Amino acid sequence: MKYKDFFGSAKTLSFPGAGDSVLLRQSFTLDKIPASAEINIVGFGFFTLFINGKSVTDDLFTPLNSEYHPRKIIIGDEDLGEVFGTRTYVCRYSVGDFLTEGEN
Repeated sequence: MKYKDFFGSAKTLSFPGAGDSVLLRQSFTLDKIPASAEINIVGFGFFTLFINGKSVTDDLFTPLNSEYHPRKIIIGDEDLGEVFGTRTYVCRYSVGDFLTEGEN
């Protein structure tokens, strides 16, 4: 599945000398502001998160770099040898203060 099929109207941005970036936007409507709200982002690249035009964090270059290297896997007493694996990181933000009643 191509990312454009999955994300529908996602737009690809190109910058001179850099790879492509994907701009994801999603509108939603709230009848009432929830007592609390979180967003979890998992990705293989850097991101910036805005809600209602406001930056949710001052973090730069998040998430941490994912690891793409062979590593030795041992489960209990069994040595599974070296396998290629990846490690990804989850960034979690509290976003309740950025939400409004109506369209977001």
